[in-house]
Amino acid sequence: MKKILLVGTGYMAKEYFKVLKDLDVEITIVGRGQEGADEFNKEFGILPITGGVENYLKTCSERFDGAIVAVGVDVLKRTAIEVLRLNCNRILLEKPGGLNFDEILELHEMSSRIDSQVFIAYNRRFYSSVNQVMKLIEEDGGIISGNFEFTEWSHVIQDLKVSDNIKKNYFLANSSHVLDLAFYLMGKPIDLSSFVDGDCGWHKPSVFAGSGVTDRNVLFSYSANWESAGRWGIELLTAKRKLVLRPMEKLFEQKLFELTVNEVNVNEALIDDKYKPGVFKEVQAFLSEGSDSPLKTLDEQVQDINWLNQILNGKKDSM
Repeated sequence: MKKILLVGTGYMAKEYFKVLKDLDVEITIVGRGQEGADEFNKEFGILPITGGVENYLKTCSERFDGAIVAVGVDVLKRTAIEVLRLNCNRILLEKPGGLNFDEILELHEMSSRIDSQVFIAYNRRFYSSVNQVMKLIEEDGGIISGNFEFTEWSHVIQDLKVSDNIKKNYFLANSSHVLDLAFYLMGKPIDLSSFVDGDCGWHKPSVFAGSGVTDRNVLFSYSANWESAGRWGIELLTAKRKLVLRPMEKLFEQKLFELTVNEVNVNEALIDDKYKPGVFKEVQAFLSEGSDSPLKTLDEQVQDINWLNQILNGKKDSM
């Protein structure tokens, strides 16, 4: 039986625990404060170890087969480094892996020195709807073009009880979920023109638009306006249909020469009803240690920083 260290007692840690307790693993849960531990115990009947993972691992002689780090965005990098230094070199780390690009690069440098395996938990790659859309794309002979939107609801986010640092980095902390999935399906950008504008007070920029081509020769465009209406969504066009993930937990299609848009029956959708969508399959992939998994490596996240930075800051190709 594998031994898994779960770091954190908040919302995402609870979602991971729901999955882990239904799998054949031994779980040790470590949090920082007593209040979070008490809330965890109230919900699940298990009292996590308190005092923080660094203190725990300094006195722990146990060896773990893997760790799932599910703490706040602003302490992701620091917590992951503590785990790597002291006990475990295989980690499933909550997205995006750090508060900003510099933190992700710092974590990557450290993890590379000790030959560790760090995966970034972009669970939308594991949605049942995404699995179904990939099957249809293959049947249709591939994607020709696509577009996506990553509008955030500024009027909601401005009142969230999170630090100003997290809000300032919200593109990476939250919007990158959409971008990761879009380019996971379409291929990585190799040519990109991007434009930005606006300032919603807690994040600059707040309006995004751009287009380009991926390494799979897929033409794409994107937009987001955090000062107006909108929502997350991805549209993928094949030779036979338009496939729409909006919301991304569901799949819709518009077939060639038809005007109607119909919902597609998603196989295995019940698993995304029982657990937070994508998390069960994501944890399964982490535990199985397979080499062909959709799990995103920290190496891949670092490689993606270039185009993430371009979309965030704007880049206009010369004429």
